Amino acid sequence: MTEQTLSHVAERIRVVQDVLERPLVLENPSTYVGFTCSTMPEWEFIRRMTEATGCGLLLDVNNVYVSSVNHDFDPLTYIHGIPIERVVQFHLAGHTHYGTHIIDTHDGPVVDQVWALYQAAYALAGGASTLLEWDAKIPAFADLHAEILKARHYTHRLPPFPAAPRESPLTTAPHTVQAVDESYLSVGTPLHVITPEVGVA
Repeated sequence: MTEQTLSHVAERIRVVQDVLERPLVLENPSTYVGFTCSTMPEWEFIRRMTEATGCGLLLDVNNVYVSSVNHDFDPLTYIHGIPIERVVQFHLAGHTHYGTHIIDTHDGPVVDQVWALYQAAYALAGGASTLLEWDAKIPAFADLHAEILKARHYTHRLPPFPAAPRESPLTTAPHTVQAVDESYLSVGTPLHVITPEVGVA
């Protein structure tokens, strides 16, 4: 991750957005190797990328945790380093820990460390829709449903006060966020006005 790669990526994001006449929403990856030529951490790259292009972010919390273990950095440093107000959706998933490294396998429940990181990121963002990914070794529906409901548990444990109003990351036009049972869960989204939901893929 260098100035050259940042310029390269940002220019291509702008080209695609110009063609589509819509902002892109880009997801942070899980990574397994670093590059000796890198001059900035991933969170700085993402922050500067969004500043240069106005794109939104899909924050995969599990990917942050996986990469933090693989590269030995504090995952909260990552969360605080990105423009959290640009997040329009969170992703959660399970992974496989091989002792020396972690692979993002999407084949098990979300671990406690990822839930804790999700809760912190969700609070900082003021809320956003959440998707649970489970692509292999899919359990019985009751077990899967119970895992989905954990996301509601972690978001409902946030302090019972409204988050500061904010515009949707993907529009500069003012809008009114619909009310839900807990007003602090209301958030702008790519659809401009929807209530946060927890889904599964």
